[in-house]
Amino acid sequence: MAALEQSGFDTTAVICAMDPDGGNLRQVSAPGHEARYPGFTDDGESLYWFDVTDESWIVARADGTDPQPWESTTDFPWRRSPDGANYTNTSWGEPGFFVTKTGEQATGPSRRHLVATADACCDTLRWSPDSRSILFYSTAGAADCPRLMKVDVESGEQSALTGRGSPSEDVPVCAEFSSARWSPDGSTILFHDYDGVRTGTTPFLMDANGRNLRPLLPDGSVSDPEWMALGSAWSRDGRVVVLGIVESMSQGTYLVPLDGNSPVRIGGPEEIALAMATQFAWAPASPSF
Repeated sequence: MAALEQSGFDTTAVICAMDPDGGNLRQVSAPGHEARYPGFTDDGESLYWFDVTDESWIVARADGTDPQPWESTTDFPWRRSPDGANYTNTSWGEPGFFVTKTGEQATGPSRRHLVATADACCDTLRWSPDSRSILFYSTAGAADCPRLMKVDVESGEQSALTGRGSPSEDVPVCAEFSSARWSPDGSTILFHDYDGVRTGTTPFLMDANGRNLRPLLPDGSVSDPEWMALGSAWSRDGRVVVLGIVESMSQGTYLVPLDGNSPVRIGGPEEIALAMATQFAWAPASPSF
Protein backbone atom coordinates (compact mmCIF):
# COMPACT_ATOMS: atom_id res chain seq x y z
CA MET A 1 0.00 0.00 0.00
CA ALA A 2 1.08 3.58 -0.61
CA ALA A 3 0.01 6.89 0.92
CA LEU A 4 -0.05 10.31 -0.65
CA GLU A 5 -0.83 13.91 0.15
CA GLN A 6 -3.43 15.06 -2.33
CA SER A 7 -4.50 18.63 -3.02
CA GLY A 8 -5.99 20.70 -5.81
CA PHE A 9 -6.15 24.33 -6.78
CA ASP A 10 -9.43 24.93 -4.91
CA THR A 11 -9.42 22.16 -2.32
CA THR A 12 -7.84 21.40 1.03
CA ALA A 13 -4.87 19.01 1.13
CA VAL A 14 -5.83 15.59 2.49
CA ILE A 15 -4.10 12.24 3.07
CA CYS A 16 -5.19 9.28 0.96
CA ALA A 17 -4.16 5.63 0.81
CA MET A 18 -4.10 3.49 -2.31
CA ASP A 19 -2.82 0.19 -3.64
CA PRO A 20 0.58 0.27 -5.39
CA ASP A 21 -1.11 0.17 -8.81
CA GLY A 22 -3.14 3.30 -8.03
CA GLY A 23 -6.40 1.49 -7.31
CA ASN A 24 -8.58 1.53 -4.21
CA LEU A 25 -7.96 5.21 -3.52
CA ARG A 26 -9.59 6.46 -0.31
CA GLN A 27 -9.18 9.42 2.03
CA VAL A 28 -7.90 8.57 5.53
CA SER A 29 -7.44 12.01 7.11
CA ALA A 30 -10.41 13.68 8.81
CA PRO A 31 -13.03 15.23 6.50
CA GLY A 32 -12.75 19.01 6.38
CA HIS A 33 -9.24 18.96 7.89
CA GLU A 34 -6.12 20.02 6.04
CA ALA A 35 -3.46 17.31 6.39
CA ARG A 36 0.12 16.92 5.14
CA TYR A 37 3.41 14.93 5.42
CA PRO A 38 2.30 11.28 5.27
CA GLY A 39 4.60 8.40 6.13
CA PHE A 40 4.76 4.87 7.50
CA THR A 41 6.53 3.71 10.63
CA ASP A 42 9.54 1.47 10.09
CA ASP A 43 7.62 -1.70 10.92
CA GLY A 44 4.92 -0.81 8.39
CA GLU A 45 2.16 -1.26 10.95
CA SER A 46 1.18 2.41 11.26
CA LEU A 47 0.54 5.37 8.98
CA TYR A 48 1.10 8.91 10.25
CA TRP A 49 0.44 12.46 9.04
CA PHE A 50 0.22 16.03 10.33
CA ASP A 51 -3.26 17.45 10.87
CA VAL A 52 -2.76 21.12 10.01
CA THR A 53 -6.24 22.08 11.21
CA ASP A 54 -5.68 20.69 14.72
CA GLU A 55 -1.89 21.30 14.68
CA SER A 56 -1.22 17.73 15.79
CA TRP A 57 0.43 14.55 14.48
CA ILE A 58 -1.89 11.62 13.88
CA VAL A 59 -1.00 7.92 13.84
CA ALA A 60 -3.34 5.23 12.48
CA ARG A 61 -3.25 1.61 11.41
CA ALA A 62 -1.45 0.99 8.14
CA ASP A 63 -4.76 1.06 6.24
CA GLY A 64 -5.61 4.48 7.73
CA THR A 65 -8.22 3.25 10.20
CA ASP A 66 -8.38 4.08 13.94
CA PRO A 67 -6.52 7.45 13.83
CA GLN A 68 -5.21 8.70 17.17
CA PRO A 69 -3.11 11.70 18.29
CA TRP A 70 0.61 10.93 18.34
CA GLU A 71 1.76 12.04 21.77
CA SER A 72 5.53 11.60 21.41
CA THR A 73 7.54 14.62 20.24
CA THR A 74 10.88 12.82 19.82
CA ASP A 75 9.98 9.46 18.32
CA PHE A 76 9.01 10.51 14.79
CA PRO A 77 10.52 7.99 12.35
CA TRP A 78 12.31 10.60 10.24
CA ARG A 79 14.05 12.02 13.32
CA ARG A 80 15.18 8.67 14.71
CA SER A 81 18.27 7.00 13.24
CA PRO A 82 17.57 3.67 11.50
CA ASP A 83 19.66 1.82 14.08
CA GLY A 84 17.49 3.34 16.83
CA ALA A 85 20.46 4.80 18.71
CA ASN A 86 19.87 8.53 18.23
CA TYR A 87 17.38 11.14 17.10
CA THR A 88 17.69 14.65 15.69
CA ASN A 89 16.23 17.70 17.39
CA THR A 90 16.33 21.48 17.30
CA SER A 91 16.40 24.07 20.04
CA TRP A 92 14.62 27.41 20.06
CA GLY A 93 17.10 30.25 19.62
CA GLU A 94 20.02 27.96 18.75
CA PRO A 95 21.03 27.54 15.09
CA GLY A 96 21.36 24.25 13.27
CA PHE A 97 20.40 20.94 14.81
CA PHE A 98 21.41 18.42 17.49
CA VAL A 99 21.74 14.67 17.84
CA THR A 100 20.60 13.09 21.11
CA LYS A 101 20.65 9.49 22.32
CA THR A 102 17.32 7.71 22.11
CA GLY A 103 15.57 7.58 25.48
CA GLU A 104 17.03 10.89 26.67
CA GLN A 105 15.25 14.23 26.66
CA ALA A 106 16.27 16.76 24.02
CA THR A 107 18.05 18.71 26.75
CA GLY A 108 19.85 15.64 28.13
CA PRO A 109 23.62 15.29 28.63
CA SER A 110 24.16 13.34 25.40
CA ARG A 111 22.82 16.15 23.20
CA ARG A 112 25.44 17.11 20.61
CA HIS A 113 25.34 20.22 18.40
CA LEU A 114 26.03 18.46 15.10
CA VAL A 115 25.41 21.40 12.72
CA ALA A 116 25.59 24.85 14.30
CA THR A 117 25.15 27.19 11.31
CA ALA A 118 22.13 29.47 11.11
CA ASP A 119 21.65 28.79 7.40
CA ALA A 120 21.05 25.05 7.90
CA CYS A 121 17.48 23.92 7.37
CA CYS A 122 16.41 21.46 10.04
CA ASP A 123 12.79 20.55 9.36
CA THR A 124 13.58 17.98 6.67
CA LEU A 125 16.61 16.10 7.96
CA ARG A 126 17.10 12.62 6.48
CA TRP A 127 19.18 9.85 8.07
CA SER A 128 21.17 7.56 5.81
CA PRO A 129 20.12 3.89 6.04
CA ASP A 130 23.37 3.04 7.88
CA SER A 131 22.77 5.86 10.44
CA ARG A 132 26.18 7.38 9.67
CA SER A 133 25.11 10.51 7.76
CA ILE A 134 22.29 13.07 7.67
CA LEU A 135 21.09 15.10 4.70
CA PHE A 136 20.20 18.75 5.28
CA TYR A 137 19.89 21.99 3.30
CA SER A 138 22.05 25.11 3.43
CA THR A 139 21.27 28.58 2.11
CA ALA A 140 24.78 29.94 2.75
CA GLY A 141 25.67 32.44 0.04
CA ALA A 142 22.44 31.97 -1.94
CA ALA A 143 19.17 32.01 0.01
CA ASP A 144 17.16 31.50 -3.18
CA CYS A 145 19.20 28.45 -4.26
CA PRO A 146 19.72 25.99 -1.38
CA ARG A 147 22.50 23.44 -1.49
CA LEU A 148 21.96 19.83 -0.47
CA MET A 149 24.49 18.96 2.24
CA LYS A 150 25.59 15.84 4.10
CA VAL A 151 27.10 15.65 7.58
CA ASP A 152 28.96 12.71 9.10
CA VAL A 153 27.32 11.94 12.44
CA GLU A 154 30.49 10.73 14.14
CA SER A 155 32.98 13.37 12.98
CA GLY A 156 30.66 16.28 12.21
CA GLU A 157 32.37 16.75 8.84
CA GLN A 158 30.11 18.43 6.29
CA SER A 159 30.20 18.02 2.52
CA ALA A 160 28.23 19.73 -0.25
CA LEU A 161 26.34 17.44 -2.61
CA THR A 162 25.02 20.19 -4.91
CA GLY A 163 26.12 23.73 -5.66
CA ARG A 164 29.29 25.43 -4.47
CA GLY A 165 31.95 23.01 -3.29
CA SER A 166 30.19 19.91 -4.59
CA PRO A 167 31.37 17.45 -7.27
CA SER A 168 28.72 18.91 -9.57
CA GLU A 169 29.16 22.60 -8.69
CA ASP A 170 29.17 23.54 -12.39
CA VAL A 171 25.64 22.15 -12.80
CA PRO A 172 23.04 24.88 -12.02
CA VAL A 173 20.66 23.07 -9.69
CA CYS A 174 18.87 24.34 -6.58
CA ALA A 175 17.81 21.67 -4.09
CA GLU A 176 14.10 21.89 -3.30
CA PHE A 177 13.49 21.79 0.45
CA SER A 178 12.14 18.46 1.74
CA SER A 179 12.60 16.53 -1.52
CA ALA A 180 15.83 14.61 -0.80
CA ARG A 181 15.56 10.88 -0.08
CA TRP A 182 18.15 8.10 0.33
CA SER A 183 17.66 4.92 -1.63
CA PRO A 184 16.99 1.95 0.66
CA ASP A 185 20.57 0.68 0.28
CA GLY A 186 22.05 4.17 0.82
CA SER A 187 23.93 4.21 -2.48
CA THR A 188 21.82 6.83 -4.25
CA ILE A 189 20.05 10.09 -3.40
CA LEU A 190 16.87 11.32 -5.06
CA PHE A 191 16.11 15.06 -4.94
CA HIS A 192 14.27 17.75 -6.88
CA ASP A 193 15.78 20.80 -8.53
CA TYR A 194 13.64 23.93 -8.73
CA ASP A 195 13.92 27.28 -10.48
CA GLY A 196 14.28 29.51 -7.42
CA VAL A 197 10.63 30.50 -7.08
CA ARG A 198 9.20 26.99 -6.58
CA THR A 199 7.01 27.07 -9.68
CA GLY A 200 8.35 23.76 -10.93
CA THR A 201 10.75 21.01 -10.01
CA THR A 202 12.77 18.37 -11.84
CA PRO A 203 13.83 15.08 -10.18
CA PHE A 204 17.49 14.06 -10.18
CA LEU A 205 19.52 11.10 -8.93
CA MET A 206 23.12 11.12 -7.75
CA ASP A 207 25.53 8.83 -5.96
CA ALA A 208 25.74 9.17 -2.18
CA ASN A 209 28.98 11.17 -2.51
CA GLY A 210 27.36 13.73 -4.83
CA ARG A 211 28.89 12.36 -8.02
CA ASN A 212 27.16 11.06 -11.15
CA LEU A 213 24.35 13.62 -11.10
CA ARG A 214 21.71 12.64 -13.67
CA PRO A 215 17.98 13.22 -14.35
CA LEU A 216 15.55 10.63 -13.06
CA LEU A 217 13.55 10.66 -16.28
CA PRO A 218 15.21 10.22 -19.67
CA ASP A 219 14.43 12.73 -22.41
CA GLY A 220 11.07 12.15 -24.02
CA SER A 221 9.54 10.33 -21.05
CA VAL A 222 6.94 13.07 -20.66
CA SER A 223 5.28 14.48 -23.76
CA ASP A 224 4.55 17.95 -22.34
CA PRO A 225 7.73 20.11 -22.47
CA GLU A 226 6.35 22.26 -19.63
CA TRP A 227 5.91 19.34 -17.22
CA MET A 228 6.97 19.61 -13.60
CA ALA A 229 7.36 17.11 -10.80
CA LEU A 230 5.44 17.46 -7.54
CA GLY A 231 6.54 14.67 -5.21
CA SER A 232 8.43 11.39 -5.28
CA ALA A 233 9.41 8.40 -3.12
CA TRP A 234 11.49 5.23 -3.42
CA SER A 235 9.89 1.82 -3.36
CA ARG A 236 11.14 -0.24 -0.42
CA ASP A 237 13.31 -2.43 -2.68
CA GLY A 238 14.88 0.61 -4.38
CA ARG A 239 13.91 -0.53 -7.86
CA VAL A 240 11.14 1.98 -8.54
CA VAL A 241 10.38 5.65 -7.83
CA VAL A 242 6.78 6.83 -7.61
CA LEU A 243 6.49 10.31 -9.10
CA GLY A 244 3.70 12.88 -9.31
CA ILE A 245 3.78 14.98 -12.49
CA VAL A 246 1.78 17.97 -13.70
CA GLU A 247 1.47 18.26 -17.46
CA SER A 248 -0.89 20.62 -19.27
CA MET A 249 -2.66 21.38 -15.98
CA SER A 250 -3.57 17.75 -15.33
CA GLN A 251 -1.80 15.52 -12.83
CA GLY A 252 -0.53 12.01 -13.35
CA THR A 253 1.16 9.53 -11.03
CA TYR A 254 3.94 7.42 -12.53
CA LEU A 255 6.04 4.45 -11.48
CA VAL A 256 9.58 5.03 -12.77
CA PRO A 257 11.67 1.83 -12.90
CA LEU A 258 15.41 2.31 -12.53
CA ASP A 259 16.34 -0.55 -14.85
CA GLY A 260 15.89 1.51 -18.01
CA ASN A 261 12.30 0.55 -18.72
CA SER A 262 9.75 3.26 -19.54
CA PRO A 263 7.75 5.00 -16.80
CA VAL A 264 4.26 3.59 -16.26
CA ARG A 265 1.31 5.82 -15.47
CA ILE A 266 -0.75 4.11 -12.80
CA GLY A 267 -4.52 4.08 -12.89
CA GLY A 268 -7.14 5.20 -10.47
CA PRO A 269 -10.41 7.08 -10.27
CA GLU A 270 -10.85 10.38 -12.06
CA GLU A 271 -10.23 12.52 -8.99
CA ILE A 272 -6.62 11.37 -8.68
CA ALA A 273 -5.92 12.74 -12.15
CA LEU A 274 -7.49 16.10 -11.32
CA ALA A 275 -5.89 16.65 -7.93
CA MET A 276 -2.22 17.16 -7.18
CA ALA A 277 -0.44 14.39 -5.32
CA THR A 278 2.47 16.26 -3.76
CA GLN A 279 4.00 13.78 -1.29
CA PHE A 280 4.24 10.00 -1.31
CA ALA A 281 5.17 7.19 1.10
CA TRP A 282 5.43 3.43 0.47
CA ALA A 283 4.38 0.91 3.09
CA PRO A 284 7.26 -1.52 3.82
CA ALA A 285 5.31 -4.49 2.48
CA SER A 286 4.35 -2.78 -0.79
CA PRO A 287 5.85 -4.57 -3.79
CA SER A 288 7.35 -2.90 -6.81
CA PHE A 289 6.18 -4.05 -10.22
